[in-house]
Parts: sequence; C-alpha cells; structure tokens
Amino acid sequence: KELSPTELPNLDLPSDFPAGTYFRNGYGCFVAKDGQKCKHMFDGDGLVSAITFTDDKRAIFRNRFVRTEGYMKDLESGKMNMRGLFGTMR
Repeated sequence: KELSPTELPNLDLPSDFPAGTYFRNGYGCFVAKDGQKCKHMFDGDGLVSAITFTDDKRAIFRNRFVRTEGYMKDLESGKMNMRGLFGTMR
C-alpha cells in the first residue's frame, strides 16, 4: 500500500552519514481488491520507494505505485484486467 511521507524513528546514523535519497524500484502489489493473487512476484504492480536522509540526520520514507495504464485500469475496476507475463491468470 502507498504510505504518506513517514519519518523513521530512532535512527543512530554516523555523524558523517551523507544526506541524499535512496530509491528502490521493484514490485509491490500482490493481491487485487477482488482477492485475485499474483502467482509470481514479477506480475505485481511496480512500486518506487524512497528514503531521504536529511542534513540533520532524519530519515523520511515514502513510496508510490507506478501509474501505468494497466495499473490505473486495475485500480478503477478493483480487479486484475490483464494476464501476468510470469504465470498469473486473470
């Protein structure tokens, strides 16, 4: 699920830890709203996650699904509308 920006608590980062953002691009959604499950992780919807490390040693996490045409159609209908490439049938 998508989360609004969330500060990660209780970090003990080294004093010379660099400020910046770490991005992760991968799969994220494995179950449609109607209960249909993905049978392979690569059939899941794309999700970009990021952790931003600030100059004052805070870390903020955020994520968002990639808004592809297929994702938007699935979101609107509440079910998987296309067959997955790696084994998930609709």
